[in-house]
Amino acid sequence: MTVLTRSAVRLGMLVGLQLVVCAAPVKARADQTDASDSRIKLGDREFYSKGRYVAFAAPWCADGKKDLVVGRDISGAIVLDSGRFPAQTSIVSRAPDVSPNVHGCGVYAYNHIAFGNYNGGIPKTAVAPVQISSIRRLTASFSLHHHGQGEYNVLQEFFLRSSISPPGRQVAELGFFQHASASAITFAKSGKRYADYRDSEGRVWHLYRKVRYFMFFPAKGDLSSGRMDMHHVLEEMVRRRLLKGTEWFTGMAIGVEPVTGESSLAVHQWDISLD
Repeated sequence: MTVLTRSAVRLGMLVGLQLVVCAAPVKARADQTDASDSRIKLGDREFYSKGRYVAFAAPWCADGKKDLVVGRDISGAIVLDSGRFPAQTSIVSRAPDVSPNVHGCGVYAYNHIAFGNYNGGIPKTAVAPVQISSIRRLTASFSLHHHGQGEYNVLQEFFLRSSISPPGRQVAELGFFQHASASAITFAKSGKRYADYRDSEGRVWHLYRKVRYFMFFPAKGDLSSGRMDMHHVLEEMVRRRLLKGTEWFTGMAIGVEPVTGESSLAVHQWDISLD
């Protein structure tokens, strides 16, 4: 199975909106049903799927670079419970103490779990793509805990495509920073600022745009639990004419982008509802 890495626009990867195919082989893990051995540990570039969800640690900053070695310079590990996945999933990331900008990246990796086809990783149970004008409900319920000794981002995000037959280009990326590094905020502020967005729960988000990347930051800081109504977001984006409504949603993810040092994220709950 081919899994695609992060797009080149992520936090300072600048131009070129194309996808980059992961150069390293991807190892797949099957579901485990034995309750006595339900814990599974994934290393970098190891792919796991159960139902409509997947897990993947993507050290994409190292792709095609000789000065970064996965496992030595950067590493990611995902520990999951096959009986409760995607709930009760732990993600640990390690990155150098120097800025990833030294290597031409804005972050070193995106170690995540995903619903549907977030960015090329196909789950065992397919999630049918849907045009955003036809979405009736798209919500994410979550409970998280994170900490670290360096800089990192915790975010939920998804891409939107121009078409699905044949697969069209990614025309927009929406990222919701539930914990933001200083470098992410600096990057966002180098783009265009829009009027704040008030979500269906009454929370206020600061909204920025860099090329096709829309970045949302909660005005009151870290957001560790609750519910996010992505349908409400998309409706507002269309109302503001930032999206057309003809774009296609295929999946979304939640995870960690390591910037420097070590970080960990515990995903106690992450449930996606789509119809």
